[in-house]
Amino acid sequence: MSGERPPTAQDAFRLAPELVAARFDTLTAAAEGCDALLATGLMPAGARDVAEKLGIRYVFACCDIFGLPSPHHPPGARPGTPSRGRRPTSRCCGSRTPSG
Repeated sequence: MSGERPPTAQDAFRLAPELVAARFDTLTAAAEGCDALLATGLMPAGARDVAEKLGIRYVFACCDIFGLPSPHHPPGARPGTPSRGRRPTSRCCGSRTPSG
């Protein structure tokens, strides 16, 4: 990715498996010996699989009300504006897997 020229479309097919493998290796090494793995942001890919492989708890946290619909903030609701007369709640949502 940091070569002298940008990758081509053909390079993407060669690089993709390497990048996925590197991500799993990095996440696994970082989570070794932990009680839980917390994923957030735009790229939580692989985190749940790593947690399951290690037998630890997995939690995904999303602090973007537009990312996860809820009864308190349905899709398209404006931040700070209660919907359908409901009281505003925290902007941070989270979900847990059945394993933990």
